[in-house]
Amino acid sequence: MTTITDLPVEIIDKFADDFAKVQDLCNARLTCRLFGNIFRHRVFKTIVLDFSDLKNVPRLIELANGPSDIHFYARTLKIRCLAPAGSGFVLQIRFEARGTWGYPQGSMQSDIHRALRTITRYLPNGLRHFHHLENVSWRTTGIDMNCMYAPIMDLLCSQENLYKIHIDMASDLRVPYPDFSRLSKLTEFSVVFPRRHIPSGPLFRGVAQALTNSPGLTSLRLEIQPNPTHPDLIEFDHVYESIRSLCNLEALSLIIPTITSLNEFAVFDNMARLTTLELHPTNHTNGWDEVWKYLRDRQIHLKVIAFNIVFMEMNFIDYLKSYSGAEELRLSNNEKLWVDDSIDRTALGIAFFEVVEEKHWDSILVLETSFHLKLDPWRSVKRSYANFPNLEIMSPM
Repeated sequence: MTTITDLPVEIIDKFADDFAKVQDLCNARLTCRLFGNIFRHRVFKTIVLDFSDLKNVPRLIELANGPSDIHFYARTLKIRCLAPAGSGFVLQIRFEARGTWGYPQGSMQSDIHRALRTITRYLPNGLRHFHHLENVSWRTTGIDMNCMYAPIMDLLCSQENLYKIHIDMASDLRVPYPDFSRLSKLTEFSVVFPRRHIPSGPLFRGVAQALTNSPGLTSLRLEIQPNPTHPDLIEFDHVYESIRSLCNLEALSLIIPTITSLNEFAVFDNMARLTTLELHPTNHTNGWDEVWKYLRDRQIHLKVIAFNIVFMEMNFIDYLKSYSGAEELRLSNNEKLWVDDSIDRTALGIAFFEVVEEKHWDSILVLETSFHLKLDPWRSVKRSYANFPNLEIMSPM
């Protein structure tokens, strides 16, 4: 018997409803019960479970108590506080359960607490209706909703087709922490760790295990909040060791305290396929020379490079000279400060532009730099960029 999961996405798009609220899901469940197997499964492009509206709480109970063989399909799941509906197939679970946010004026505190108890009791049972998720974006909310971590992890681990996860813990997090070590077989993984006052050691170990469980990972983004405690940083060493084993990685984005750890753990040892590198240390740090020298010696030719231009030295220019084909150079400098004021920025900038023109003239698509100079020799070099054949974005300099 052909099921909905056997159909191509293009066909599913033809009969998928664009938008559904909690009441629509309850109505769909009732339709399934009345007409039997012919309406056993329903597909929606966007599903919003918005519990900032107290009226939706009893509807959640109705949904959770529905038959277990009625399934709602969505290829993307978003579990967030305040998120606009995305494109494609999206399931969006929207939590606004802290304090009185999102509730009508004059809502009684007892009503809010009663709603919270209902949500945390019935939402896990409601999640069982959703199957074959591929892409999950989850923003934790911490206070009052931490009891949802385990049910959500159960949902994620039950999805056989799940390949992409983004987890944002920057807002808040409470114990018991989500057990990320259960995640596996991912190809794209992005994690924003919580703020400094929240111990992150167990989270680092869990993410490290998830990386080990996902040898086919092609894209990784990790962001550590500024100034983590020293014991937590020691635990992050497990993450570096796991990154080193990812031989299929094509895109790596790291917002970390220092660059030196990348060299200490030989993170780039097995990254012959790496084409995108974004590095943003939160502390001014050494170690950049070793990074560019290593990439040059291993002939790792990056197409996309992003870092703060204040860390640019001649070793980066030498790396750009070693190959052709760079497509995006995003070199920011929001602080308008330089690590070493003794650097001749004019000479460095002219050398940079000359090597881009010489080696990457016909491949460069995006060029964002910020030297903050107004010298005549500098302006004359910049003018030549108007002739690049494929340049799409060039930031004001």
